[in-house]
Amino acid sequence: MSSREKTGPVEFKIHPIAAMYPGCTPEEKEAMKISIRQNGLIHAATLWEDDNGRTFLIDGLNRARIVAELLQEGIEVADNGSVIEMRYVTFEGRKLSEVIQFIESNNMARRTLSASQRAAIGVRAYQKYIKALADENNVAASEVNTGEQGEVGMRIAARTSTNRQYVYQCIRINESKFGTDLMDQIIAGKLKINNALKVLGRREQGLPDEEEAKDPTDTPVQAQPTKTYDGLKNEVHPDHKAIFAVREKIAEILKLVKKVQAETTAICEKAGGRNINLDALNTDLKNITANLRTHQPHSPCPNCAGAGKTVDKKKCPTCTGSCFLDMAQWKLLTPEVRAPYEKKASAPPEGE
Repeated sequence: MSSREKTGPVEFKIHPIAAMYPGCTPEEKEAMKISIRQNGLIHAATLWEDDNGRTFLIDGLNRARIVAELLQEGIEVADNGSVIEMRYVTFEGRKLSEVIQFIESNNMARRTLSASQRAAIGVRAYQKYIKALADENNVAASEVNTGEQGEVGMRIAARTSTNRQYVYQCIRINESKFGTDLMDQIIAGKLKINNALKVLGRREQGLPDEEEAKDPTDTPVQAQPTKTYDGLKNEVHPDHKAIFAVREKIAEILKLVKKVQAETTAICEKAGGRNINLDALNTDLKNITANLRTHQPHSPCPNCAGAGKTVDKKKCPTCTGSCFLDMAQWKLLTPEVRAPYEKKASAPPEGE
């Protein structure tokens, strides 16, 4: 959807959607400059004129800059004899939604972008695309029908050829009042999504972006004797400390699982990790987390008071001799049995 070419100086502004994409890398720029110097400009840049008569550059910014550099260096003829000059074609689509799709399809196919950048740009571009469609059809954004299958995250992931989880994370950052500059940094390639989420979490808690370094001269606080709690936040009897100390170990394991998830996500952004099925891996990690949380010691058995045996020295039928119940077993008890224990709640368990 473009008209015949025209050459020579043209006054234009860079379209905001096109400006959203980061410039080419120094290596890409050098390779492009060598190509233009040897062969001249092969592909013309693309302009678009809106309904107000304003002219925007929507494709070819890097080429325009390189041609300008070569002309400033006095290089006006390429090695193959062709004249080095800027050429333009005009995009004939009148709708902003068409322009956004044109810009997105060109840049996603051509640029060297990380998965984080693709997701962040995709989220912002799609938001602009939906608004443009809404304005063009005089409807609310929620009423726009794009003809695409699936919910928003799936649509953006498909349009940008990136991981759906990254898209959801970028939607979370983009919708937060603290996330505007974080999205800018992700798009610029200066910040990974996981790190942006950490900063966002700190901002939402009213904390500085980075943890303040501790003063090494501070007098260390003498460690106090630790208490052990069950899943109901009740301090456990000394006889049961060894059993419920497992909860602290599981809390450490859950942190490791979370770390594995974060580091694996980062690996998937690298070239060598693109074949890893991150969705399947996250499902497995989610199952591991749920298993550990559900089946760790939750409360001393109320039927045998944590003894593991009944008054007649037989194995307790409720806990089968383990002295405790996990969360799944606890939920099977009647509310009347659970109530006395659930109302105690002496203190929060450490590590939760």
